Amino acid sequence: MDIFLIADNEIKEKLFSKLNVDFEVLREAESYYMREEQTPFNIVKTTCANSISRALEIVKDNDEFVLITTDVVASIDDKLYKTITSMGEAYYLLENCMNKPCFYYTGTAIYIKKDDKTQVKFLYDRTRVFLNNYDIHKLLGYLWSGDYMGWVAGINLEDDIEDIVYTVDGDVNSAMGMPIDKIKQILIECGVKFAAETDKEDIEEEIDDEDCY
Repeated sequence: MDIFLIADNEIKEKLFSKLNVDFEVLREAESYYMREEQTPFNIVKTTCANSISRALEIVKDNDEFVLITTDVVASIDDKLYKTITSMGEAYYLLENCMNKPCFYYTGTAIYIKKDDKTQVKFLYDRTRVFLNNYDIHKLLGYLWSGDYMGWVAGINLEDDIEDIVYTVDGDVNSAMGMPIDKIKQILIECGVKFAAETDKEDIEEEIDDEDCY
């Protein structure tokens, strides 16, 4: 079964690779449109649905496959944020969000085609991240490093978690855009074999084939 990951950045690709399973990346530009009246759930669900629809035109002729996409939106003081690419925007956001909770809403859509049948599963997670009371020098150092680039709300949850983030209540991988534990469970249900499991089966077969004296 072929596995396709729709990813608009290398962060998602890197996280998904932790599953130790063969997959192909379908790269697309990040696309979303947020209306003020939309809820975080509606935003991530709509974005995922649109990504799946576009990608199906590429992979629809495959016999059996799994197509995966995710989207994340952050909420601070009831304001919604996506990926931050401007230092000025990141400075304004982080300076005004010290000692405040940041909620990450992650949507994951998984399209499965197997045995001539198709189904779509949608996962939804919320993770609370509480920011440190960092001083201006630490904030400026973080911004000048460029580590905020490409991250939702400008918060690098991978490399600078101890400097900017105080606590994480929930799945940090999900907040980074890839709830790999839940995705792995669905892939197992689809019959996908992972590297560690495959190696274990090979070892057991070798033992059975050996003559024991």
